[in-house]
Amino acid sequence: MIILFFNIIFLICITILGIHQGFYLYEFNKILKNLKVLGENKDLKENKKNILEYNYNLAQLNYIFCVCFSTPMKKYFEKKIKFEYIE
Repeated sequence: MIILFFNIIFLICITILGIHQGFYLYEFNKILKNLKVLGENKDLKENKKNILEYNYNLAQLNYIFCVCFSTPMKKYFEKKIKFEYIE
C-alpha cells in the first residue's frame, strides 16, 4: 500500500514537471519566433527601438534557456540556436 502511494506521488510529480517544461518550451518558441522576425528586419541596427526590443527578447530567451530547461533540452538547443546582442 505504501509503495503504491509513493508510485502515485512520483507519477504526479513527473506529470507536473512535464507540464512545467511544456509551458516554458511554448514561451521559448514564441520568443524565438519573434527574434527571427526582428532579425530579418533590414533597419534593425539603425532603429534604437528595434535594437532594444531585440536585446530584450534575447535576454528573455537566455533566461528561459539557462534557468528553466533541463540538461537534455539545453544540449539540444545549444546546437540549434546562435544569437548575439546588438549594440
